[in-house]
Amino acid sequence: MKGSFLYGLFISLAMGIVLPDSDWKGNYSHLVLSNFQKLGIALDSLELKISNFNSSSSAFSILDLRNEIHKVRVIFKKSDPWLRYFEPILFKMINGPLLVEWEVEAFEKFELPYKREGAGLLLMEEYLNEEDYSKDSLLILCKQARNALVFYEKDSILRELRNPENVLLVNRLFLLNLASIYTTGFECPDTSRIIPELKVMLTEYFKVLSSFNDEFRIFDNTYFKIFKDCLIFLDETNGVWLNFNHFDFIRSYVDPLFVLNQKQIQLRKVESIAYNEYSLSNSALSIFDKRLFFAQDFKGVFRSVKDSGTQMKIIELGEQLFYDPLLSGNNKRSCASCHIPGQYFTDTTLQTSRQFNYYEYLERNTPTLINSSHSQLIRMDGRHFSFFNQTKDVLKNSIELNTDEKTVERKVLSCQEYKSAFKKYLPLSSELKFSLIHISSAIGCYLDQFEYNLSDFDSMMLNYKESDELIQKGFNLFMGKAQCGTCHFVPGFGGLKPPFLTNEFEVLGVPEDTSYQNLSNDLGRFEHFKSSETHRAFKTPTLRNIFLTKPYMHNGVFGTLDQVLDFYNQGGGKGRKLDISNQTLSEEKLNLTSEEIYLIKTFMNSLTEKINLNYSKPNLPKSNFKKLNSRISGGEY
Repeated sequence: MKGSFLYGLFISLAMGIVLPDSDWKGNYSHLVLSNFQKLGIALDSLELKISNFNSSSSAFSILDLRNEIHKVRVIFKKSDPWLRYFEPILFKMINGPLLVEWEVEAFEKFELPYKREGAGLLLMEEYLNEEDYSKDSLLILCKQARNALVFYEKDSILRELRNPENVLLVNRLFLLNLASIYTTGFECPDTSRIIPELKVMLTEYFKVLSSFNDEFRIFDNTYFKIFKDCLIFLDETNGVWLNFNHFDFIRSYVDPLFVLNQKQIQLRKVESIAYNEYSLSNSALSIFDKRLFFAQDFKGVFRSVKDSGTQMKIIELGEQLFYDPLLSGNNKRSCASCHIPGQYFTDTTLQTSRQFNYYEYLERNTPTLINSSHSQLIRMDGRHFSFFNQTKDVLKNSIELNTDEKTVERKVLSCQEYKSAFKKYLPLSSELKFSLIHISSAIGCYLDQFEYNLSDFDSMMLNYKESDELIQKGFNLFMGKAQCGTCHFVPGFGGLKPPFLTNEFEVLGVPEDTSYQNLSNDLGRFEHFKSSETHRAFKTPTLRNIFLTKPYMHNGVFGTLDQVLDFYNQGGGKGRKLDISNQTLSEEKLNLTSEEIYLIKTFMNSLTEKINLNYSKPNLPKSNFKKLNSRISGGEY
């Protein structure tokens, strides 16, 4: 039978993998493959029940069908970590994704965005909520899931499973997902099933990992002691998700396990060529290490400069350029005009910044630049995958800096101080001919120094300081009842979830103003990538430093966090009766109390990072063009 254990064995033999019978029956890889087999059988059974389903019959109701899907989900969770890691594209056919999230696996550094249809269990369950669902459509979603699973069995993945280094990589992604998505309801909208499914997954994973360790002796007793304590911790929750202590779960169990796994990766010098490992770092010894993953290379052509003294000089050069209005067409606007360093590199005084002509205002709010190197896509519509593309775009944009590359290069070199600096550092760069990339890389080096600072919350998770009870409660509400963690993922609290390849976008129904009479007319992601799902979709921003980076939302419509939390508490735009058919945020009220909102705000305030900001503006160098010598550091507006 295709998809059976015997079929998998046949494929293994065809691949030239011959294992002793005793080894095959007892090793951990058999446990993984047998779970694939059980999932295949369950999907076959579900397909048969859907085929025989008659909505007009009382013998087998929609509730019964939903329960059958739930049963298959429980079996699926036993294979989830392995399916998710080895074939992340096919995984989306077995369990999701929803709405605009299909775009997540289109890694735009290598390919243009495109629509990737999902299938499987999550979509089947959501589809049953629709009034016009059809049996044929359910069958298609089920068949697609089953067909995807066959690919895992055809490849048998035995070669990959028998490589102990790959298990360390599977384990890393599994632990990152434990901290970010498995406990939030991101992939399980029925919150009553989150803890039961989590227990099934962890129990089976512990069994498989124990079998793996019997063969390869990778982990010591400490690892399994922590894991066992984690299982006890889950048992003590009694399956009640709203009471789940996300804070203790991550700090006491998940992160310590992650540290031990990373140490093994370092010890064994594990290197992966898989695209889903592209952003992850082997050096981070905590999920809350700000070097956990890399998205933007701010340093650009100066990346290879290692001498600390030279690095500091390039940072100082970049700071001058950041404040220098000669980067604009009228020599009156600088980067610091909108991204004010003393205001965490945003502008807290305006809903949106002024346009180049001074009299009109930009359509979108000025986002903070801090932590933007931890974002794979730049701009609120995700238009750019590179900081340097964004720099070039702002430079040329007629309503922002309104100039061109050659003019800027000429003006920069007209300043002897700049010219001498670039002449000195050019041989150290990866591009030996001076161009805009050197200017933007110097600015990037200046910004990069603000990317790795810790917040109080990070320090608590790292056990650098004692935990605060109010912050704990706020975080648990954030991850639980308030559902914030389903979009703002740990540890960046933005739209990147493991393995941190690209940003997610959400349709929230943001209003034009606080009267809630009309939606904002900004089409968001749709302007870059035209699809019905991206209409009014915006990149999910980080919540780090949120207390200091008002106003909020893409159009700066909310001036306080209380307004923001009330917006979510009421179900977004749709909850306020605005006409937005593709809203991804649930329109159901959260019913958060004033005390709970206070606690969530307390947690969010703990995400403020300890950054040493320089409030003084640097002096600007003289130019050979006399008209440039009246320019003002930081710009005039």
